[in-house]
Amino acid sequence: MSQDGAETIDDLKPGLRRRLEFIDFRLFWDGRINRSDLREHFKISAQQASNDLEKFAEFAPRSMAYDQHAKSFVRAQTYEPVFVAGQAHRYLLQLQALKLGWLDKNHTWFGAVPDIEVVELRRRPVSDKLIMLLTTAINERRQIKVKYWTMSGKPATDRVLAPHSLAYVAGRWHIRAHDAGNGDFRDFNLGRLENVELSDHSMIDPSFDFEWKSIGRLRLRPNPELPPEEQEAVRREFAFEGEEIEKPCRLALLFYLRSEYHLADDGIDKRKRHLVLLNNDELEELRLSARRMSVMALQGGVEPQ
Repeated sequence: MSQDGAETIDDLKPGLRRRLEFIDFRLFWDGRINRSDLREHFKISAQQASNDLEKFAEFAPRSMAYDQHAKSFVRAQTYEPVFVAGQAHRYLLQLQALKLGWLDKNHTWFGAVPDIEVVELRRRPVSDKLIMLLTTAINERRQIKVKYWTMSGKPATDRVLAPHSLAYVAGRWHIRAHDAGNGDFRDFNLGRLENVELSDHSMIDPSFDFEWKSIGRLRLRPNPELPPEEQEAVRREFAFEGEEIEKPCRLALLFYLRSEYHLADDGIDKRKRHLVLLNNDELEELRLSARRMSVMALQGGVEPQ
């Protein structure tokens, strides 16, 4: 309760709060909500649906009005979200998941769904069993035996890995793991793993992976070789507030960001490089230092920090 005794959002029971969030969601994204939407989605009575709409109006008294013609509550011009603010990115991710078949519409709160297209090169789907085995290995500090395909042009090799984390970079999922054969920590593309089996408990301490633990700050600015108007477009896209921005990144994943955004001097047409990395040498020195610390730690030379 608030100091004046009024009910607050935190006072709501979880089930009721969930239904009020649903009302807010439909008003925000569809512009309308009616009793049947609540009844069908939550399997509740017409009376309960009416009660929920009345309760929502208590928290957002100027957010909706009843449209007799549409027989629905519609979003008012004075509407302000109460339960679903700041969810645009989540909404877009769910649209993407629907389009790619990763999510069933019945498992969302969507009413109307805009026409969308997702352009990407489809990769081999990751199986439920693979993710189950990997998360089990991470949570229980277990090793896994796998066959892994590299880009070396050689056949898949047998590996014994001790994974400790997952990473999503450049449109691909990876595991970060200690590789017993190479004696260090590396990234492994999930799409190239085969014949994964759980193995023994891992004796490798994940805190020795200093490249993963260490966070570098990328200093970025629009490519000065672009025309001023295009530089301004880049500033708006990446939410610049000045001439530069700083973005944190695990040193272990720095390679992927540099590749995805053409931050390295890789011979690409300069006009296609929208951003330039101002402290590349500094970050690379930090990454190599962290890697050396990992090697020393694995050899028993230093304690993890």
